[in-house]
Amino acid sequence: MSHFQPGAVTISTGEAWQQRRAFNEEVLASGTSVHPDAGGFLHEVERMVGGLTASGSSPISWADLLAGFRSMTAAIVFGPTAQAESVLRQLDELMARANLIVPSHDPARIAAFQRGILESITTASAGSLSAASCPHVTEGDALPVAGQVPHWLFAMKGTLAINCAYALALVAADPEAQERVSEEAAGLDLADPEAVDGLRFTEGCLREAMRLWPTTPLLVREAMHDTDLRGTKISKGEQVIIHNGFNHRHPEGVPEPDLFLPDRWEPGVWDYRFNHLSNGPQACAGRDLVLLLGKAVLGRLFRAGPWRLTSPSLT
Repeated sequence: MSHFQPGAVTISTGEAWQQRRAFNEEVLASGTSVHPDAGGFLHEVERMVGGLTASGSSPISWADLLAGFRSMTAAIVFGPTAQAESVLRQLDELMARANLIVPSHDPARIAAFQRGILESITTASAGSLSAASCPHVTEGDALPVAGQVPHWLFAMKGTLAINCAYALALVAADPEAQERVSEEAAGLDLADPEAVDGLRFTEGCLREAMRLWPTTPLLVREAMHDTDLRGTKISKGEQVIIHNGFNHRHPEGVPEPDLFLPDRWEPGVWDYRFNHLSNGPQACAGRDLVLLLGKAVLGRLFRAGPWRLTSPSLT
């Protein structure tokens, strides 16, 4: 992450972490199921899904979904600005370089990327996440703001897109689930944030998709003090890996963990056995917004359905 978002809260510590976490929680409205600017965000969801379904019977591919989420993300984070696409392209390039076996660190390129983010923030439209961030920009220190925005961008345009694609596939492959999602969205004003927040079964479908196929298969943590983990001594400073791909399918006390059972999720309750949006102090600051946007996308898609999964096959 240091190769494309140095100063991000996810890799910060101490006082810097506290300040950056507080910034993320304020702008992303952590702990609030309906973001203050949700009305405008849902308009972008409507526009995106409308573009995907405009052709009627034509199939929707992963590439279609990814392009739609990219456009939606730019509008939610920056508003309608030409600079947004340039910022997204730079992020793509920096992430690709960061994923090399020997990462290519380019401070000048990162600095240019951060300048582009700050320029987009200062010209952002009202109602965007950037507009809410603007008062936090301080002279001479770009990281409290510019260091956080890249995470919002890739989490929304990439991770949320993947999670919604998984949920779309699961529901499309399950006639009973598809009927329930469609009925839940029928007759609702999906431009109303409170109505979208009330899509409980749809939320269960999204969270179940994230449980079954976590987009972050491994979490790395560092022990903050000496401890004992079921008889294994762990020293302060040692790294601990949590294997979500295993843990989500073998949890203690969860019946039939390999099955798609959306009703297992209780709205607003977070289970420490599952880490698709992390937990504890490093829990995703935007998880409430993630769920709201995901439910809005799925609600509109299934109201425009029905859908059939053509590939891959799911039992």
